[in-house]
Amino acid sequence: MTKITVAMRDAIVANAVEKSGINKRLDEYKARRRTWAEAVADESIGGADSVAALAAANQKIAAIVQSLPAHLREELRAGPMTGHITASFGGMRVRVLEWDEHRPARDGLMLPADHALTIEFEALEALRKQLEDERGTLRQNVRAAVNAVTTVAKLLAVWPEAAELLPTSAAPKPQLPAVNVQVLNAAIGLPTGDTPQ
Repeated sequence: MTKITVAMRDAIVANAVEKSGINKRLDEYKARRRTWAEAVADESIGGADSVAALAAANQKIAAIVQSLPAHLREELRAGPMTGHITASFGGMRVRVLEWDEHRPARDGLMLPADHALTIEFEALEALRKQLEDERGTLRQNVRAAVNAVTTVAKLLAVWPEAAELLPTSAAPKPQLPAVNVQVLNAAIGLPTGDTPQ
């Protein structure tokens, strides 16, 4: 009988969460949050027109820098570049940092409660809380079911569908062949007092 180890319990719980689709929905949430964060960064410097103007200015600056001798070149940019900002959405201060690299953005953006980005923020936060609650509840319930038994056989007896959630390490391992103790004793010379002369 294969005993259920702590690592196996954790793997069963992780497999259950993965199979439920919650992780996929969390990935979709993160993609939405990233799109929202980029829109917030754009809004923090004045919107899409300002982003386009900064990009055009930076292209001109790059062309000027490239025309200089190599020993004088430095990376120069117009506009603030950052990896995160702090913004207020209807009075809630939030750190926004869901983009990969530094990008044009400015700290201190303050949006009213009826602004489209604030409404989207509130919807995203509600979705995040719902998904985290679902994942937490599922983890608790699966862990309770798995903790109620000590072996894989007992788990499958009370919850046959859990076979899909078992890690590959839970598969029955072939038993080692039985060792003939007399042959082993003779090879070692045991017992010591009975050694033939």
